[in-house]
Amino acid sequence: MKKFYPWEIEDYLFTHPKIAEVAIFGIPDEYYGEVVMAWIQLHESETATDQKIRKFCKAQQTDK
Repeated sequence: MKKFYPWEIEDYLFTHPKIAEVAIFGIPDEYYGEVVMAWIQLHESETATDQKIRKFCKAQQTDK
């Protein structure tokens, strides 16, 4: 499993045209100890579901 730095995730999320602000942080997880959480603010009058943002991120995995 590849490890990512929080700034790498933020930088990638900023490439999404609907995203205005992003903050990445860790939250406790019983299995892993900590998992990544993203706070995302869309540009004014934009809409997007978490599923669409996840799909955008998963598409990046297959690009490389």
